[in-house]
Amino acid sequence: MSEAPGLTALKNFMQSKGIACLGIIGDPRTHSYGYHLAPSLLPSTDYSLRGEANRPVGDHSCAIDIGMSGWDGRGWLRWFIERCRNDVYSGIYEVIGSYDGRSVRYWSDGTNWNTDGVPYTGSGHDTWVHVGIYRSTALQDRTNWIADFLGASVPTPQPPKPPAPSYPAWPGREFSYAPGRPQMHGGDVQTWQTRMAQRGWSIGVDGWYGPQSAGVARAFQQEKHLQVDGVVGPQTWAAAWTAPVT
Repeated sequence: MSEAPGLTALKNFMQSKGIACLGIIGDPRTHSYGYHLAPSLLPSTDYSLRGEANRPVGDHSCAIDIGMSGWDGRGWLRWFIERCRNDVYSGIYEVIGSYDGRSVRYWSDGTNWNTDGVPYTGSGHDTWVHVGIYRSTALQDRTNWIADFLGASVPTPQPPKPPAPSYPAWPGREFSYAPGRPQMHGGDVQTWQTRMAQRGWSIGVDGWYGPQSAGVARAFQQEKHLQVDGVVGPQTWAAAWTAPVT
């Protein structure tokens, strides 16, 4: 016999928040029917096996007991019943619990989530809430039952990450030319020259940043309203791929 995976997720979340989960799997010695037992332990006539919605998707126990102490458990119960009534949460068959710790009530899908519930004639459930889910929904994550109440289900908004550049990264050095000084050379220079040639500029693609390349850079900078200095820095480099071709 195993726990419904969706309820296990809820149990783990509750434990992370210090909320007591008093059980999912029922003890066959004290539970002889209902959602706390797996289908293999029940006769086919059990109410928790009737109807298409209760068609098992595994041999799972499909009920959970939630402790009321140590948090606003009774406030949560009222909130939870209201959301069941308004179909915010689906796939829930029954709830047993108490708003005041004295009068124990029973709510169910079958009674259309009666506002006050009906008196519960069994024992217990004054300090914990029993929730049974349709067996066909055993795999559905139920963490939001508690997370929504605690405000923990809404992730903290994260600023959007800037899109990755769709062009070669700037090589990290500025290309410049000065008469009488050795010319800069390298594959990065050739990459920029190739791009400028693709844009229609008349430029040699040889990897040497000489007077012709510097002249093209100045003309390009003037056209794109960049600083006109003939130096290929990060802005001029990026513009070679991102600025419109005119």
